[in-house]
Amino acid sequence: AKEVFGINDDWIPAKLEGDVAATVASNDWALEGLQEFARAYYAKSKQNEFTANAITTWAETHPEFTECVMLKNSRKLGIYIKNAKHMVHQIAGIVEVGKKSNKMMYKIDPEKVKKD
Repeated sequence: AKEVFGINDDWIPAKLEGDVAATVASNDWALEGLQEFARAYYAKSKQNEFTANAITTWAETHPEFTECVMLKNSRKLGIYIKNAKHMVHQIAGIVEVGKKSNKMMYKIDPEKVKKD
């Protein structure tokens, strides 16, 4: 684009990644829930670290996610987050920080959480 049209094309890869992430999130119920949880948690919580159980508890109180099997079971959710860690980080802003008391802990990456 730069050579043909003489315009700056540095923004294209980031735009495409953002568009792909939005499409994936809107078609993956669990990922959509993680994204909503991250926004809500980041906006309200003073504590940065949380467990998969915190996400499960949150999902139980949000009617749009109460039937999402992945979000209802903290063990399955932990496996999902581990297996899709790059996508979960890019779309929801949730990252693993290690284990405490034999439970995997997560935190929100503020750079990835979109503020509406």
